[in-house]
Amino acid sequence: MAYGLEFYGANNQLIFDTDNFDGGQTLVITGSGSISNNSTFSAPANTLTFGRVTTGDLLGHTNSSGALTNRSGQTISYVSAEFTSSSTANITNAGTYGLEVFSSSGGLMFSTRKAASTVNFQAIYDKGDLTTNGAEVYDGTTSDVYVSIDYMYYASLTSGTSYANGYNFTTSGITYKGLLSDDSIPGYPITAAIPNIGTLAVIKLRS
Repeated sequence: MAYGLEFYGANNQLIFDTDNFDGGQTLVITGSGSISNNSTFSAPANTLTFGRVTTGDLLGHTNSSGALTNRSGQTISYVSAEFTSSSTANITNAGTYGLEVFSSSGGLMFSTRKAASTVNFQAIYDKGDLTTNGAEVYDGTTSDVYVSIDYMYYASLTSGTSYANGYNFTTSGITYKGLLSDDSIPGYPITAAIPNIGTLAVIKLRS
């Protein structure tokens, strides 16, 4: 008999599997801070980075070493997260409430009680899912909502500004920004949407 839980997406892709959850690991927040406009940020090893702005564009460029330069025209607030099983305590007053999954030998595979300082995934977009510049990625109040910023592309040339894996925040939603712009040939400007490069996630901090 198989033990555990598996969740699949609309395209039958495996999103979550407690068999590969390694001792009840949870994605937890391990750091936070801000990245000033035109400043460069290098994420700690083995972490995922999520960012947000209050309103307006969130744009940046990641170099070959993985360092991100903020090109938003404003400060980015970020959180760093990593999967861990050792540093997460149970939610205060969790008691016996929640979902726990055990292996055949009785070992804890997954627990919703261990969710202090964790994140709630609002949406996950596979590579190429977002094919339109301005596509909606999140609908709702954006307070405490963050988006993937581990890889971003931005190039400002005399012929135009292009970007991918960018976002625009309002107080009521987030849209995707990915656009190729080239007006190097007078009278024949070229614009085209750039789909998301790699997987992007939208998260909300648990409180």
